[in-house]
Amino acid sequence: MPRRIVSIVAVLLAALTAGGLIGPGRVGLSAAQEASPAATPCPVTTDEESEAVVRRLFEEGWGQGNLQVVDEVVADDVIVHRAPATAGSIPPTTFATPGPVGYAAGIQVLRTDFPDLRVTIEDVIADGDMVAMRTTIAGTQADPIDNLGVPNTGRPMSREVWVFARVECGKVAEVWILVDNLTMLRQLGIITDEELRNSGTPTVATPVP
Repeated sequence: MPRRIVSIVAVLLAALTAGGLIGPGRVGLSAAQEASPAATPCPVTTDEESEAVVRRLFEEGWGQGNLQVVDEVVADDVIVHRAPATAGSIPPTTFATPGPVGYAAGIQVLRTDFPDLRVTIEDVIADGDMVAMRTTIAGTQADPIDNLGVPNTGRPMSREVWVFARVECGKVAEVWILVDNLTMLRQLGIITDEELRNSGTPTVATPVP
């Protein structure tokens, strides 16, 4: 190889090595690349951390009407699953807006119907990013429940709510919820015990829409 070419190669190798682009046995990173490492996934929350996040959402958000906590603990792309028996308890427009804004709207609707709403957490089981919770919500009706066609009765109610929640990056990312609406309707006097006794047994299963 001509001396001139050998000299050029040597100069290039020296420059690359000095610049940190080449190290022993590997291709190196530039200083700029080392200063800007790739984004790492958020850490997995502990059982205690996941439980604390979900507790805040229900105790402070639903129970106290603190909508600021919704911004702090609800993910921007939160997904809310409602069982068919529960869907009637929340207007169809609720959660139509994604993220904390839509979730806060759901809280406002329920607390308008029951301004003195109280949330009691009965049982909690947390396993990593999943939290299972049994709660009791109670309050006195002060406004018609429009989506159920229920007039304002002014009566108190207390019903159970079962929740599964998935926590991701320290926020509630997904929720599965089941509400005991039948108990509420009986306590409000909308469905009487006599009506339940005379309702009969359906002969054909009603398909789920």
